[in-house]
Amino acid sequence: MADQPLKGVRIALTRERTQTANMRQALEERGATVVITPLIKLAPTANWTETDRCLGQVGQYLWIVFSSAQAVDALMQRAAALKIGPDAFSRCKVACVGPGTARAAKAAGLNVDLQPSTQNGQGMSMELRMAGLKPGARVLAPRGNLGLGGLAESLTQAGIVVDAPMVYNNQPDTDGAAELGRALAANGVDAIAFASPSAVENALAALDDAGKSALSKVRLYSIGPSTSEAIAKAGLKVTQEARPHDMKGMIAAIERGEAARG
Repeated sequence: MADQPLKGVRIALTRERTQTANMRQALEERGATVVITPLIKLAPTANWTETDRCLGQVGQYLWIVFSSAQAVDALMQRAAALKIGPDAFSRCKVACVGPGTARAAKAAGLNVDLQPSTQNGQGMSMELRMAGLKPGARVLAPRGNLGLGGLAESLTQAGIVVDAPMVYNNQPDTDGAAELGRALAANGVDAIAFASPSAVENALAALDDAGKSALSKVRLYSIGPSTSEAIAKAGLKVTQEARPHDMKGMIAAIERGEAARG
């Protein structure tokens, strides 16, 4: 059992379908049975006009703030398409919410200057101001269609000029939601790993009353504060929250939660 601490535990993964392979392998190596039930689909934006304008003046921003690895990938891929290399970002400081986002930024050739200890929009805003961000400064905050979790509003209220172009779309994966519903109905899931608030919201929107009732009976693991808040807002209990807020932290959280069951 020491080598397979999750032996016999059936865990549903809800991340975008193409992003589950590494976590699936790690959980299966620990003995878990993994059920793939993606609740989100990610795609680049169809309109790059605002992003292109921002990239054309990227040297004018004091900070670039990334709230997800998807935002990093989408912005840097668009920059590459416009033949704008990582050196163009050298005058900007870079802030990332979460270690996974920071790894994506570093892989894209960017230096990461700040990771907030409270990994949500409000925490990022506070720590940027603690780092010396003053009213009138310009910030680039590329985002998905679901927004920035209050980050832009908080910075704007503090007098910061924020450009927040939409660089990707986060949409419900209805096929994955149906798969989760079937797994819950068949009592085929013991635990669910949620990696974003939108995944929680998509599950609640897709499940019928029986599915929601079943959801309340399984263990729910969260990647971080914003996701935990979404779970709690639905009247559900977070079994464990990942620390750090990445895949390794999620696996450790699942191991802690399952070990606590004896």
